[in-house]
Parts: sequence; C-alpha cells; structure tokens
Amino acid sequence: MRKKYLLIIQLLLFGQLYSQIKITSQRVIAEKDSIEFGYPIFSKDGKQIYFTTLDYKDIWQSTTLNPKKVVEGELIGYGFSVSDNGNLIAYRKTTWNGNSRIQESFVKDISKNNTRLISFGEELQLPKFELLPTKLKTEFGILQKSASIIITGIVDEKIQIIENGKSKIIDPIKNGKYIWPKLSPDNKFLIAYELAEGLIIFDLKGKLISKLGYYDAPSWTKDGKWIICHKEKNENDSIVSSDLFAISVDGKKVIQLTNTDQTELYPETSFTVNEIVCHTKNGKIILFNFGFNE
Repeated sequence: MRKKYLLIIQLLLFGQLYSQIKITSQRVIAEKDSIEFGYPIFSKDGKQIYFTTLDYKDIWQSTTLNPKKVVEGELIGYGFSVSDNGNLIAYRKTTWNGNSRIQESFVKDISKNNTRLISFGEELQLPKFELLPTKLKTEFGILQKSASIIITGIVDEKIQIIENGKSKIIDPIKNGKYIWPKLSPDNKFLIAYELAEGLIIFDLKGKLISKLGYYDAPSWTKDGKWIICHKEKNENDSIVSSDLFAISVDGKKVIQLTNTDQTELYPETSFTVNEIVCHTKNGKIILFNFGFNE
C-alpha cells in the first residue's frame, strides 16, 4: 500500500512539473499610430509596466487609459531599470561631440518628477539600483535589500556578475560569446544566449546544466520552471514572423504559446503573477496571461 501511495505522489509531482502551459488571455496595452513602442518590462511588484520605443526614445508607463511618457530623451530607453516599487527609473544617456562620447546615468523619481545625475564618463555600465551606493539608496528612499547576486552585464562578450560583493566573470562555454543573461528567481542559475550554442542554462560556477536550442530573448517564469522566449523567422535580414515559446528548464518540453501574425518579440515575465509582456514588430505592447493544464 505504501508503494502505491508513493507512486501516486510521484505521478502528481511529475504532472505539476510538466503540466501544459498555455496562453489564457491577451490584450493590447499600448498602441499609437505615430509611435512604435518596444522592450517592455515589469516592475518587481508586478503592478507597473514600463517600455520605450523601438529606437529607444523616451520611457513610458502603461496606464489604464493611455500610455504615459515618464522620461523624455533620445537613446535613453536601452537597458533602463525600475525600482522595486516602480517609482524610480534609472537610465543612461549618450551624447556625442564630434568623435567624443559622453555618457550620463540618471535616476528619476516619477512620483515627484525629480531627476538626479548619478554618474558620468566616456563609458558607463547600465545603471542598476542594486549597485547604487548606500548613501544614494538612502537619499532616494530605496528600501530594497542589496542582492547577493547581481548581473552587471556583458564584458568582452562574457557574463559579469557580482556575487556577495565580489566581481566575477562566467564563461560556461569556453571562449563563448553571450547576450541576454538572466538570473533565475532563486538566484541559483543563469540563462543566456551563446552565439554558437543558442540558449543555455548554467550555475553560478559556470557549470552547464542544459541546452535549450536557438530561441531568442529568454525570461524565467516566476516559479523558475519555464523559460519564455521568442523564435523568429528571417528573410533578407528582415523579421517576417515571430511567436512566443515556453521551454522547460531541462529542455525536454517545448510549447508554442502563440501562432499569430502579430510578430511577438522580446517577452518579459512578471515576478509575481503568470503574465508575459512583449512588443510586436509594428510597435504594439501586448500583455498575456498564462496558466497550466493539470
């Protein structure tokens, strides 16, 4: 009898781990005839969605009525970040004077409409709230704790992280070239796209865990069991179609989530609920809800 119960428990656990993921609803949350929106992200609490344009001009906030422009400027939307409560936007501005480049990092408090310059130089990393000095965090009223693992970006085509205050380079595929690194919700694993191998998952020591294939722009679901990404088809260096996919972290299950002519690109998942946000080729922002068939 005990073996029978153990078998039932194992079957239930297997079903939960590999239950079918599916889109349950979708709606356009931002669309303007004269503007092509792109690259949306969630705030950490999942209550706000922010995005820029396809050419990284301005930063916008999704509202129930019309999208609201919260930061204005050319080329400021690349790699911007949002504080946990969604009130602060950190971004980098690049200006040119002949062949000379100047980069400036700013933090804007959109609740007070205040902007502050936090650093400047010829080449700056993208600003992240986790990396702000304690004094600045206090001045901005940032209550979030310092993360033990922080992805600082790509350095010489390798992944750089800060682990417990120490900088570290990770190269799971020897001499690899990486883009789109993302940390898992439990801070134990990373996913990235390696230009020769495609999507790979690996631990913080660089040990390869799984290969998922050639899919783009990965994002973890909040439970860390699935990777949401897009897969595009190109003709003559132009995207002709793109749909969203879900891949189990072991790479054994691949589920196509959308099959439309919308050309969905660059999905981002919510940290708190089963939602995906992405942009389309023609500049719409779409919000998807997803669920599971048990």
